Amino acid sequence: MRIDIAEQRTLGKRENARLNEDGIYANDCGNGFIAVVDGVTSKSTANIWNPTPGVVAKDTILAALRRAHPETDLRGMQRLIDGALREKYRSDMAAAGINACGTDTRVEGNSENGTCTGGSLLDHVRNHPNDRLQANAVIYSAARHEIWLFGDCQAMVNGHAIPTTKRVDVLLGELRSFAWHAMRLQGPQDRQSLSDDWQGSCDSHDQARDMIMPFLRLQSQFANRRGEYGYFVFDGFTDPEYPIQVINVARGESEPPTRSLDWALKESPRSPAGSTEQETRAKADSSASLLQSSESSPQPSQSSIWLSAQSSTSGVIGAVSVRPGDDVVLASDGYPIMRPTLAESEQELERLRRADPHLVNEFRTTKGFTPELRSFDDRTYIRFAA
Repeated sequence: MRIDIAEQRTLGKRENARLNEDGIYANDCGNGFIAVVDGVTSKSTANIWNPTPGVVAKDTILAALRRAHPETDLRGMQRLIDGALREKYRSDMAAAGINACGTDTRVEGNSENGTCTGGSLLDHVRNHPNDRLQANAVIYSAARHEIWLFGDCQAMVNGHAIPTTKRVDVLLGELRSFAWHAMRLQGPQDRQSLSDDWQGSCDSHDQARDMIMPFLRLQSQFANRRGEYGYFVFDGFTDPEYPIQVINVARGESEPPTRSLDWALKESPRSPAGSTEQETRAKADSSASLLQSSESSPQPSQSSIWLSAQSSTSGVIGAVSVRPGDDVVLASDGYPIMRPTLAESEQELERLRRADPHLVNEFRTTKGFTPELRSFDDRTYIRFAA
């Protein structure tokens, strides 16, 4: 089952392509899957994975996709990828008889800092989420005519973008912006406007990111948990019943932009964490006019939840139904402003580089552009007709 690709590109932020933590799966085995995989930038200090945990996670998931049966459904894909990461933990170091700290597992004793004991790598990462392999992915299934959003990769259908920003990323992006602006006020440059030339204004070392790094490490405590700061990420420990948000993409050029996505509630056996049933019911009642059910929507095998039309798929798995002929774009979050074509998306990225080089104003995120890197993050884009 071959899918015609209109355009595709993956480009690492570093010159060394081996360090690109993004990857594309497209027609690799003829099983009808197209995917973008984004390995998470490491916040670990354990130096377990070579060359980086993001690269190892990406490669592990791409290998799992090659084994996927064409009829695999959303939950089946989640199990397949999660199982591949867990097997990586079991086999990668256990076979060599060493644990995550480089200690011979055949000898009892702790490391100097007391954080590691003899045991398997799986035991270590179970208790130290920052040392896990982590990745996000967006996957298209030709057999099921669905897009599955696992984490904060992005999708676009017929020009309608599906937002996936995590609540915790918004919080830490704001915190880094606060830290950067506060540090600017501490020096003699506080009355100077930022240079229009980002090469002259970007510091090679991001002190504001250093300041929020303890919080970036704390973020992993919310991985695959529910609630305000919880979010989904592939790490080998995902919840097999993690909420699925079913997304119906509006069709027709006359549809207003604010109504480009209709969010359908298929079933809700439990309220979202942190909300009472009464609060959840009130939210649903207040926006009932925005809900539209569709027989063509993907039917989740487990629970799904409702979010308002102004919300993103933050914290949940997204499932999008597509029709034959739909123009589909899958991308990593290295394209903060995604457009219907690769050239337009690249233009927006370059405009953002000039307008907000530190990424602390227009687009506030946890890291900015620096002169020695091609971009603030690895970036991947693929467009095709469903």
